[in-house]
Amino acid sequence: MSDAAWGALTALVFLAGCGAGRFVNVAAVRFGPREYLGEQLRSLWRPTPHEAAMTRGRGLSKLPVLGWFLPSHPLAAAPLRDRIRPALVELSAGALLGGLFWQEVANWRTWAPLGGPFLPDVARAFECPWDASFTFALHGAMLLSLLTASVIDLRRLLIPDGTTIPALLLAVVASLSGRLWLVPVWFEEGRVSRFAPVGARPDVQPVPEWIFEHPHLHGLAASVAGIVAGAGVCWVVRWIGARTLGREAMGLGDVILMAMVGAFVGWQPVLTVFFLAPVAALAVVVPAKLYDAATGKAASAEFPYGPWLALAAAFVVLFWQDVWPAVGPFFALGPFVLLAGLTIAVLLAVMLWLIALVKRALGIDVDHWPAGYAGWSSADTLTYLAAESDDLNRPARAPGRPARPWPGSAAGRGRLHADRWRHGGPASSSPQFRPDVRR
Repeated sequence: MSDAAWGALTALVFLAGCGAGRFVNVAAVRFGPREYLGEQLRSLWRPTPHEAAMTRGRGLSKLPVLGWFLPSHPLAAAPLRDRIRPALVELSAGALLGGLFWQEVANWRTWAPLGGPFLPDVARAFECPWDASFTFALHGAMLLSLLTASVIDLRRLLIPDGTTIPALLLAVVASLSGRLWLVPVWFEEGRVSRFAPVGARPDVQPVPEWIFEHPHLHGLAASVAGIVAGAGVCWVVRWIGARTLGREAMGLGDVILMAMVGAFVGWQPVLTVFFLAPVAALAVVVPAKLYDAATGKAASAEFPYGPWLALAAAFVVLFWQDVWPAVGPFFALGPFVLLAGLTIAVLLAVMLWLIALVKRALGIDVDHWPAGYAGWSSADTLTYLAAESDDLNRPARAPGRPARPWPGSAAGRGRLHADRWRHGGPASSSPQFRPDVRR
């Protein structure tokens, strides 16, 4: 095909991506307020009237991007910034899918020079002329999931499971095709064998033979290794931060998000994503903090990290052939990669411990929890729920109340069995715990 034809197809994919961005906006509106995965997924076809009104359009107002600014849109009377944000989300979705199509399908510029599903030195699981389209569809699903998680994280400082777990499961199943990985799950330079004992220096092949013989199992192994590496490195940083600084450096949503990315790309790319994300975060967050300090605006100590992980993941997938020459020599060290990882973790722990010591010496409080705090207890939960309700017999109207009625509040007030006896069911069937029953 000519370049003009590929350009036209890319433009069509861009428009389709803008349409997919409307689904991203719908998921961002409906997933955010819900805590559980099942509730988030059910909200896609069972929204509340308010959520349905926010995402419903009429006529031309259903058009992506431009529809938000038409007079017929339900949010036409809303402030302009409330319409610019979803339009930018849809535009970003189109740009991501269009760029991915141009890189993966039109130019085949995603796979590392070492090997990949399209290189002749790697055995194919099956011959299929649509290999590039298959991988493009899967990576597109990953990018849309990352975009949805980023939008919610920017608004609510949390990443719902509905934005990551379904995509993670999709990646694990698709990995059995043997063509989702970017780099073989294991390889090393032959020169590494010189460090082995003199009598045990085998001829080390760059890529193990079993990868060629069992491409389906290799695809699954690459995906599982990516999950372990992505979630593991985030969990280690989270644990070290909690032990040295008294606070978690990363949220659990970030851990699952990195596991999802690793399931799609493998363990070497996901570690590259982890080390590139701070660069993207510092480039934006530091100027924003300096601006807040200069203008006297109160700045929060927390900021969402998921969007920067997502941005780094998109960059790695789109430009992997350009990124790989810089990081490939490190991953070619074989067993020494694990040793280097352990060394980095120890150095990080020592550095954070020294930072905590310096803060204490300067009189800066680093203990973010009260002395003797043992965690959130059942009494804390009951106190929270009681404060959320302005009357014992009326459901709370505060936005912090859980969407699912919780029978523990009746048990804490000593009314659980009385409610069951009076209403013939569990305490949650009582009218005061059912928002659909008016008293």
